[in-house]
Amino acid sequence: MRILFIYSRGYQVSGSATKQIKCILSVKLLLWAILLVTTI
Repeated sequence: MRILFIYSRGYQVSGSATKQIKCILSVKLLLWAILLVTTI
């Protein structure tokens, strides 16, 4: 969670590549969801 917060802060600072950032965040969220489902 802390890493995601740091990433979001860095992305807010550099708001030039917002589309790329959104794609990366969505992929990371999907990976986190898969990990949670598999671990639980």
